[in-house]
Amino acid sequence: MKYKITKLDRRHNGFGSFKYSISPISYSNRVDDLIELRNWCWMTYGPGTELKYFSVGNTWAWNTEYEHRKIYLKSDEEMVVFKLKYYG
Repeated sequence: MKYKITKLDRRHNGFGSFKYSISPISYSNRVDDLIELRNWCWMTYGPGTELKYFSVGNTWAWNTEYEHRKIYLKSDEEMVVFKLKYYG
């Protein structure tokens, strides 16, 4: 498994706007894995933004502030497509 999937709740950044976060597991490849996933999300879901610049129309975002390495997905629909790609 290359990525950790977290279902967001009130403790997490992005809760209320996004349902899931995805973060690379391997510390040594975290940046490369994040860039690979971010590029795939851009091609699959369309343009995204840094989490702090999120707007209502986006279905995904990323967060790299304070050493975070996460992608946020809005709903189950985006998660199904992600799982088919990376775990299907």
